[in-house]
Amino acid sequence: LALPGFPAAVATIESRAKGPVNWSASKKLVRSVRKSTPDVSLADFFSSLITPQTIMQCNPGIKAAKCVEKIDEVTSRWEARTAPLKFGPLVSVVSVVEMQSVYDSTGPMIVFEALKSRTETEGPPILAKFVDSILPEVKSKNTITVSGDTLIMEAFLDLDLPLPRWLPVPRKQIEQAGPPILEKQLEEDMSVMMDKLAELY
Repeated sequence: LALPGFPAAVATIESRAKGPVNWSASKKLVRSVRKSTPDVSLADFFSSLITPQTIMQCNPGIKAAKCVEKIDEVTSRWEARTAPLKFGPLVSVVSVVEMQSVYDSTGPMIVFEALKSRTETEGPPILAKFVDSILPEVKSKNTITVSGDTLIMEAFLDLDLPLPRWLPVPRKQIEQAGPPILEKQLEEDMSVMMDKLAELY
């Protein structure tokens, strides 16, 4: 792929970045779950019959997850991979996130936290470099708590989004537009997770 002036354009975009815009949002969902197996409580189900890997794979944004380190009886490190995100017909990006899960028997409760992430970008090098330059840094934390026959899910998402100078939209407008978008996405993903966990139970 040869685009006249494109390498210089990418360099210009990178050197003229305005600095990242921060978007953050949090959401809490509460749902009663009907028992399908009378002799297994929801607490027992989360304590011994379901793994953190299974819970993570109920997240529609995660395609696969594997344990990379078991730190102790309640804490594990995981590598989660997203499905490829397409940027036009030529570039695709997979996010690889190092996550930590911590199980707390009171409740019970399980906490997932993203520790760090990297991207794997496929496509023509100059286009891949451009896409990498506009991808956000992401922090997230999800908590799932069992209370009787009720699931309580709380999620926090924080993005630092690179903002090129050439973008013809006022910075303040972008800052204000982001959180509602994130909150809506959180609610949709959490609702899907709730449905899948309820089906498993």
